[in-house]
This record gives sequence, structure tokens and C-alpha cells, in this order.
Amino acid sequence: MTTNRQPTPQPRTAGAMPRLLTLRDVTAATALSRSAVYAMMAESRFPKPIRIGSRAVRWVEQEVLDFIASRPRGGSEHAARVGQEAGDAPGDHGRGIGSQPERKLRREGLIRSSSRTP
Repeated sequence: MTTNRQPTPQPRTAGAMPRLLTLRDVTAATALSRSAVYAMMAESRFPKPIRIGSRAVRWVEQEVLDFIASRPRGGSEHAARVGQEAGDAPGDHGRGIGSQPERKLRREGLIRSSSRTP
């Protein structure tokens, strides 16, 4: 009788090779766009990839997971402060005040709202 068993995952040991992620894996895990990943890398705010070929790079999974863990969670004081700086009412979550890209640019200080006075 033959059974289709999946191999039991073995715990990683200190000498085991780290799991490597593609850009697609990184963008899915972080919810960042490709350009945001590379922009943050240029500012040393995101882990750098390792080169595995002449035109291929991969990110170490644990470094990406550490980056995700270091980010503020939704609903934190930081997130509320950022929303208020963008002109959103607390609890509004930005709905009804400009488009999403406009709010993002305003929040990052790249544009100012002309209809509001400080």
C-alpha cells in the first residue's frame, strides 16, 4: 500500500541555508510596490538583496520578516498621527478626502492641500 506523504519539515539549524525570496515574494509579503522597495533600499530603510546570478537577486527571508516586524502596526499612535498630519479626521481613515494617491503624497509631505489653511 502506497501513501502520498508529504515530507515532514525539518527545523532549521544554524548551518542551514536561509530561504531566499524573489521580488514578487517581497512585494506580496510587505505590500510595497517594486519601486517603493528599491527606493527604500536606496535610503537604507529596506534590506539589500544578494546577487545570485548576473541578473538575478534574492532577499533573505528573515531580513524581510525583521523589516515587517519593525514597521508600525495599523491603529498605532504613529498611524493615527500620520493620518492627522494628512488632514484626515480621527477614525476617518482618509475616506472622502481626496484620492488615495493624493493623500499619500500629502502625508509624505510632497504636496500641500490648497483648500486648507494650517
